[in-house]
Amino acid sequence: MLPIAVAILVCLVLWIVFTSSRARRFFFLATTLLVAAGCFWFLREELPLLGRKTEAPAKPPYPESMDVSPDELLVENVVVRKPARDNGYYGISGNIANRAKTKTLSAFKLRIVVSDCSGGSRCVIVGDRTIRIKTSVPPGGSRTFDYELTRLAGIPKKDGLSWKWSVVANDAD
Repeated sequence: MLPIAVAILVCLVLWIVFTSSRARRFFFLATTLLVAAGCFWFLREELPLLGRKTEAPAKPPYPESMDVSPDELLVENVVVRKPARDNGYYGISGNIANRAKTKTLSAFKLRIVVSDCSGGSRCVIVGDRTIRIKTSVPPGGSRTFDYELTRLAGIPKKDGLSWKWSVVANDAD
């Protein structure tokens, strides 16, 4: 019953479009807007990449302050996730432990360097970014973190990539 109702509704809409010049203009405008919105939706991941150079971008300047000593921070169980879909982003998750006695960790900056080592003996850096991850880790405590790497757009989605990370700065209360 439903396919018949849909077919009748489509026929009715087409009859109105072909018999009324106002409906024809509205249909044309609506179709144009829907096509433009669809193009924007599918190309939204590619728009930031249009002006990007092919070499790895320079790392942004960050003030390297350490409120908690690097010896008192422990990042472990780090896992890099491949994108769930073709135009998605990589993700990184893990656990950070604050072994400081008095300071609560409120954020940390993680420098991530991605290299492609599949071309033989020489690795090529395909991504180098520093990200800031907000958290709240009390003295002597630990927390998991999960972050989508949107600032590493354009990294090839393939196996054989080498991921290295290090804590370069942190904030504490």
